[in-house]
Amino acid sequence: MSAERMYSSCGLRAKMLICSDIVATSQERPKQGTSLFNDLSHVLSIPSYSERNLRELLDIMKDHPLVDSQFVRRLVDFYVNSRGPEYELELNTLNKIILFYAHVGSMDTAESLVLSHQNSSKNSPQHANAGPYTTLISELTSRSSLSSGRMNLLLDQMKQFKIPADLPFLNTLIQSAVRQENFQQAFTLYETILRDPASHMIPDSFVFGSLFNALQRMWAPRSPRLRQARRPSNAPAPRQLFRQMLECHVLAIQVADPRTRPVVRVSTLNVALRLFMLSMDYPGAFVTLQTFRALDLKPDVRSYRFVLTILLAHVKHGLQTEKSWQRHATDWAIHFLGGEGSVGMRPEDIRPEVACALLEFAIRDTECRAPGLAAILGDEKVPENVKWDVEPLERLVARAILATMTQKDIREGEAERSLREKLAPCFFEMVPDRLWRGRRLRRATG
Repeated sequence: MSAERMYSSCGLRAKMLICSDIVATSQERPKQGTSLFNDLSHVLSIPSYSERNLRELLDIMKDHPLVDSQFVRRLVDFYVNSRGPEYELELNTLNKIILFYAHVGSMDTAESLVLSHQNSSKNSPQHANAGPYTTLISELTSRSSLSSGRMNLLLDQMKQFKIPADLPFLNTLIQSAVRQENFQQAFTLYETILRDPASHMIPDSFVFGSLFNALQRMWAPRSPRLRQARRPSNAPAPRQLFRQMLECHVLAIQVADPRTRPVVRVSTLNVALRLFMLSMDYPGAFVTLQTFRALDLKPDVRSYRFVLTILLAHVKHGLQTEKSWQRHATDWAIHFLGGEGSVGMRPEDIRPEVACALLEFAIRDTECRAPGLAAILGDEKVPENVKWDVEPLERLVARAILATMTQKDIREGEAERSLREKLAPCFFEMVPDRLWRGRRLRRATG
């Protein structure tokens, strides 16, 4: 490129050095560590080499089998020293370095970096930011390396350096508590967030997603080999938590603070939908689907997977039940499949053809967009940004609700009216009154 008077940027040159060494390593002729370090140091010393370039380089170095935490620490120290004694790394770069150390399994080095960052504090605003602690605790949690002693040490450090806990940090603590099945602590942290009057501390979609996951372990039936999680006294019922989420959604609209994070996302509704389906609260699932519609959100393939596969699992369970006290499960399965024509079916009869028939029933002769069965079952990949219509899911869940009702409950030719009467109390319980005036919810920030 130089011969043609085309010069690569310093950021690209550093990337090329790493990529060429990765190739050489695969051919068993890598550079010596000192040689690679010297070559990279020369590029990183160029004044125009930015921290953004450094962050991109760290992402590429994850693929180098011989680059370890010690190498990266030396390289980062060189970069900082070359910028002068007063230079401090940006928070985004600190977080990226922590992620690299976690990737190579050097969690102690990552923890040391966070502590040294605070010890070198010059009272700049970034030193009062909980971001590095959030990243560290999140990585420790995902690797099951966060002991109570380690957690207390990190919290003591934050208290010592007067670092306030922000919403992402508290969300990470909630995720950690849920993962360890410390549900009492998870909901105590949630209560702490609710008590904070600051508008940017309104619980967001990640907080509610974690809490719905926690409730799933308490409410949804589990394998006989797994002990049912005990529900702490401060844990709300699923419908109550759903209502609280929508109340926070309203509050986020009212405060109109740009720092407020979105409260309701497709992913959050999916987690709630899965919880209601697994716990066989079909009216609760129907209200969740109505919330998709009201918020102008479109379900994704996971929404369809949860509804269809969980319904089929419930049908199989009902058909294999022989105990008299579980007869209601058998009756429900028969009614859901179509009534008397389904009597005598066995669990092994629930083949893909049944799933196809249910999907066809859901779509019927409408122009609704729905994923194919292969995509729903995970046998076919679909782009993440593809969205589908909610009406087919509403039909499937409505059918499940009607299957729970006796013929006496359903007036002849008035199934829709009977369904509305069945669902009305559920709407009042799960949805704040002011949200449903005009039958439409407004979109929250973000």
